Amino acid sequence: MLFASMAATHMPATSAALQLCRPAIARKAEGQIAVISVSRSYASRRTRVVRGQVTVFVGMGPAAPGSASAHHLIRATYDYSCSVRSGRVRNVALSQ
Repeated sequence: MLFASMAATHMPATSAALQLCRPAIARKAEGQIAVISVSRSYASRRTRVVRGQVTVFVGMGPAAPGSASAHHLIRATYDYSCSVRSGRVRNVALSQ
């Protein structure tokens, strides 16, 4: 699911950048994105920078074959910054 702030829904460039950044943010956080919001978006030359907050569900990986494992799920919240240029994600930074 993707929840974005009102500012992102009114700006096509921000929405497009967020769609590109979403998989990169999930990989960096090593989890599944539950909620993502945009607090600021701006263009600097040819680069679009999107900043905001993301909530990620982080869990244990699958159990080894033939063994049982408890499933732990952690809800982590990060501030993120993502830079997009020429339709490609250039940089993703997460901080708690």
